[in-house]
Amino acid sequence: SSGINAEYGGLDDGISVGPLVNSRAFERVSTLLGTSNHETITKPDSHSSPFVSPRVVMCGSDHETPLFHTEIFGPVAPVYSFSSEEEAVRLANNTRYGLQAFIFTQDLAQSWRVSEELEYGMVAVNEGAISSANNPFGGWKESGIGREAGHVGIHEFQEEKLVCFGL
Repeated sequence: SSGINAEYGGLDDGISVGPLVNSRAFERVSTLLGTSNHETITKPDSHSSPFVSPRVVMCGSDHETPLFHTEIFGPVAPVYSFSSEEEAVRLANNTRYGLQAFIFTQDLAQSWRVSEELEYGMVAVNEGAISSANNPFGGWKESGIGREAGHVGIHEFQEEKLVCFGL
């Protein structure tokens, strides 16, 4: 590698897109990370170009940090502690957003129960990658209305009509 592509943050020559789509996204994610005084498991970036390394931020029980209430859209995974399943669901739903949630458990009944309670358009259970062309993509609340992709994605391009006859 010849270093960081200063325009978009790609690591290699010829790469035009890195983990963030442009310098405005870099500023947004950097600002969010700057508001957090929590332990970061991954090493902070040591260069000044628009590149943010994937990182995990240990937030503990601090549910007031801006990382908790913001759609980050960057390679940042804030991790929070909770004391019960009910508290975890309450905290997860305590946001204006609802694009995607992740559950990691060995309890199948718990995965179904929590999935039903979460106010998110997509829920991944024991899975890190949920998106594919076959799966409907979309969120709840301020994360979007409607779906794209999957069998329901075509509905965005159709007009439905009900015709009712009285016989």
